[in-house]
Amino acid sequence: MFFAWKQLLYHSPPMHPFWNSVLQPAMIALNAKRIVEIGVGSGENTKNILEYCRETGGMAHVIDPSPLTDISPLLEEYSDHATYYPEPSLSALPKILDADVVLIDGDHNWYTVHAELEIIAKLRLRPETFR
Repeated sequence: MFFAWKQLLYHSPPMHPFWNSVLQPAMIALNAKRIVEIGVGSGENTKNILEYCRETGGMAHVIDPSPLTDISPLLEEYSDHATYYPEPSLSALPKILDADVVLIDGDHNWYTVHAELEIIAKLRLRPETFR
């Protein structure tokens, strides 16, 4: 019952269907090594990101205070490539110093997204990302 309630509360289209066609090619083009994922959802895209990080030597910062599924097996399997923040994005993001890619798929209210973007704007981004 709790799972169904959370699905209704956080209902949004998942990102993982766009992994092969959009997300992974973009990360490869950017040579992304530092990836932030805000909102785990079912964990399917998290697995994609963690596998990408394993293959490229990258690091994923995964933020979600209450994922829809238990992601501890994923975090254990990819422990060398993942840091998990089981807290709201507005308290986790300031702990992250830099990023190449930030995927926002968590809380979708205006205040939170605006505040996330304000924090993200202060992250150290590689200058070559914007050439």
